Amino acid sequence: SIWSQISLQMGLQLMVATPLLVSSSLAARNDLVHALNQALDHDDLTDALARQAFMRGATEYLQQSPAASYGNGVMMLDIDHFKQLNDNHGHAAGDSVLSEFARVIHTAIRPQDLFGRLGGEEFGIVLPDTACQDCLSIAERLRRCVEEIRLYHDSDEPLRITTSIGVVHDSQMPDATLSTLLSTADQAMYYAKHHGRNQVHSLSSGEMRDLDPVPQR
Repeated sequence: SIWSQISLQMGLQLMVATPLLVSSSLAARNDLVHALNQALDHDDLTDALARQAFMRGATEYLQQSPAASYGNGVMMLDIDHFKQLNDNHGHAAGDSVLSEFARVIHTAIRPQDLFGRLGGEEFGIVLPDTACQDCLSIAERLRRCVEEIRLYHDSDEPLRITTSIGVVHDSQMPDATLSTLLSTADQAMYYAKHHGRNQVHSLSSGEMRDLDPVPQR
């Protein structure tokens, strides 16, 4: 009968439509999960990795087996005089500086490099499978890139910023944990800041032996 034919057609349509609906629902769920993970793993302002995501990824790099042929470099970067910039120009200007700083660094590093915001104006970078001397060359290139930033905020005079960078290579500290490497890179950055800023520094073997707890800046 006509009603049997209609019922059969509706049944066939439902059989075709149901998998599509389920597939669309799963795709929407996956997109939502990806968006949530992106939000959790990245800093909203700079799109750099959030601290926990950076530490997780960096630990995986350092513990990978077999070990990287050239070893791994670890950097700590700090925007010079950032508090003074905030005080003089306001937090909106500070946010613009952080955003532009991160954009420039993102552009200058390789896809496999990890870049994270560790707090305030402090950032970390892990350079996987990179020789020690190459890490220093990359750090110097990043320093020059930041030095060239010009931001116009509330006047005709551009805001200019610089960065101090501390570098350590895991070949210098065999079996060191990520926390120890970051602490050592932080000490090197602290040295750079207190010896003129806008420079790259890597601690010598002697300086590493004499390391004290990281002082308060």
